[in-house]
Amino acid sequence: MQTTRWLMIDGNEATATIAHRLSEVCAIYPITPASAMGEWADEWSAQGRANLWGTVPHIVEMQSEWMAEHEYQSVQQLKGSVCRDRAIDPSAYDRANYVHVMHSHRSARGVWR
Repeated sequence: MQTTRWLMIDGNEATATIAHRLSEVCAIYPITPASAMGEWADEWSAQGRANLWGTVPHIVEMQSEWMAEHEYQSVQQLKGSVCRDRAIDPSAYDRANYVHVMHSHRSARGVWR
C-alpha cells in the first residue's frame, strides 16, 4: 500500500514550485519582492533541482540586468529618477498616473451599477 505524503505550504510557494517544475527559464524581478517566489526558484536551481524534463531551470534577474544596462547603481537611484520633475513630458507622466489610478479603482458594490 502506497502512503500519501502531505505537505503544507502557502500559495506563493506552491505557485513557485509548479512554475519551477514547468519552466526552462525563470525570470526574477527583485525590485518588487511581493513574495519569496523568486528566491525559492533561485535556491532550487542553485541546488540543482531539475524540472519535469530533467534540466535545471536557468534563473534570469531581469531588473538587475536592465539596471546594469542603464547604469543604475541601486534601486534607490532608479526610484529617484522616476519622478514628475525628471520626466521629459510631465503632462504625459500625469496622464499615465491618472490612467493607473482609474484602472485600479474599485467602487463599492452597487454604487455605480
